[in-house]
Amino acid sequence: MFGSSKKAKAAVDTSNIETLLGKSSEFKGTISCAGTVRIDGVFEGQITVNGDILVGSEAKIVADISVHNITISGNITGNINATGKIELMETAFVTGDVKAAAFVVEEGAVFNGRSESIKNTQVQ
Repeated sequence: MFGSSKKAKAAVDTSNIETLLGKSSEFKGTISCAGTVRIDGVFEGQITVNGDILVGSEAKIVADISVHNITISGNITGNINATGKIELMETAFVTGDVKAAAFVVEEGAVFNGRSESIKNTQVQ
């Protein structure tokens, strides 16, 4: 369940970002959308994405998150439910429980919580 591989395919395709919360942005509320979302700013609330999320290294998020795949380089406080893969990059700091079909934690990342593996035959 835990692993690290520099050769692994990235969980989030960064070439097709459809929604962006820039690093100078602050938002409270609910994000509900499809496609790929990148968050570099401050967000508090609820996130439901029928697609993927990329969390930048300067992002600060306090939210429960439902997503397909998520790659995290910033700070998240909240529970994450991913039908695909959760990736914690070396600068990630996550506090909360996670559920995912695949969970990758790079050396240097900080994870405080519980993890649960779910079965998904379509992990990409």
